[in-house]
Amino acid sequence: MTGVFALRAQTDFQAVSFTLVSGVSFIFLYEAIYKWSFYRAPFDQNHPMPPPEVREFAIQAGIAATVLTGFAEGLFTLKKWTFFWLGVFVILWVIWQLAGFPQLTGEVFFPKLIPLDFTHDMTYVLSRGTKAVLFFAYLTFFPPLLRN
Repeated sequence: MTGVFALRAQTDFQAVSFTLVSGVSFIFLYEAIYKWSFYRAPFDQNHPMPPPEVREFAIQAGIAATVLTGFAEGLFTLKKWTFFWLGVFVILWVIWQLAGFPQLTGEVFFPKLIPLDFTHDMTYVLSRGTKAVLFFAYLTFFPPLLRN
């Protein structure tokens, strides 16, 4: 609803469409980054991404790129808060990767480069925290809710 309200100066169709595009793009960007993190492609030659995963990754990245239509139409803009939330996202994601990319199942996928032992609750907070801050970055794309 925030997106529709922020785009209230547009037609109803545009407001709803670009709000949906932003939401879907956010979900698929997170999923594409998450998938890439398992394989660290193309950097980790020991864990190549299988062709079905490459196909799924390409689809996810393509759908994530649909947010660019909002920028092309001039409805979305980057703000200082966008960069702040993206910076927090990158910091959390790097910590997650350096800690071996622990999962909610308790499994750790890579050797730990920093000696952090995550409990289930810590992993849950880190997992959901990265998703939340990426969502906050996406929210900053919209025009301000209050107009002068």
